[in-house]
Amino acid sequence: MAKKFENEFLKNEPKRIRVCCRYKETYGCPWMLFAAPVKNDKRMEIKRFVNEHSCGQHSNLSGQSRASRKFIAAQLRPVLKARSEIRPIDVQKDFLTRFGLRLEYSKIWWGRERAQQDMYGDSYEAYDQLRLSGIVVQGFLNGCRPLLFLDRTFLKDRYKGMLLSAIAYDGDQGIFPLASKLKDLGMKAKDTQVLGNLLQTACYKYTIAEWNDYMKEIYEMAPVAYEIAINYSPEHWANAVFPGIRYGHVTSNVAESFNNWIREARLLRILQMVEHIRKQLMTCMNNRRIMACKWTSYLCPKAEQIVRENMEKRAHFRD
Repeated sequence: MAKKFENEFLKNEPKRIRVCCRYKETYGCPWMLFAAPVKNDKRMEIKRFVNEHSCGQHSNLSGQSRASRKFIAAQLRPVLKARSEIRPIDVQKDFLTRFGLRLEYSKIWWGRERAQQDMYGDSYEAYDQLRLSGIVVQGFLNGCRPLLFLDRTFLKDRYKGMLLSAIAYDGDQGIFPLASKLKDLGMKAKDTQVLGNLLQTACYKYTIAEWNDYMKEIYEMAPVAYEIAINYSPEHWANAVFPGIRYGHVTSNVAESFNNWIREARLLRILQMVEHIRKQLMTCMNNRRIMACKWTSYLCPKAEQIVRENMEKRAHFRD
């Protein structure tokens, strides 16, 4: 691979390895290597090596056939342990620097899939083992405003599923993940994304007329998706028909913050992703418990600050 030429194994056995240039028969290229075990040792020793090419079949793309998915996976495993979010373009640059190989995106993708399978198990089996996700209901009922922010984020595995999330604000304006669920509507990933964008836009509209226009477009594209959306009580998630109190929150920035918070987890297999998020939640809740034990005021610090600021403003007004 480093010399950018193609080779093939004539023999590849525990007791002998014989490899020659791929173009030995076509161009009579003399390059070859023969290796055999050292006596009373498990190591292999090169017995004969002809380091000469006469075929002239060298190019930037030569040698890539030896970069199999197995080879790419073996190189990626230690990298993924340290940098699970590494991008394919960074992998391409790394292989070009280390081995002089210009790998295709598909080879990198499948090599990464194999590396993750070796590390975390098969993705199909992971979905099969997934039964439910954790719910933190009591914390929401006892310490949060009665307001939920719904969002979805696309997963990065081969099945292109979605992670649906319900996020709340706790008493001190912190992110409080209430629940998450994996959803597959049985549609193509592209169609699902289009529908998701239409529904999200409809959610943000403040007039009934605008909301109806987008819901009509969803119905024309996928009646099933429309029925699902309508059956989930739009007054609880659409701005245009929301009758409740917003508590000063208009956008779903908190849900977007949650999606960013689990960015690393989204790259894992399903079971590992759910476990990763669970551990994040446990760590977050424990840190908040320790912090709350140090509070001395009746209200949460941020609520106390708002009250204090309003009292200071009131001091400038006359009765």
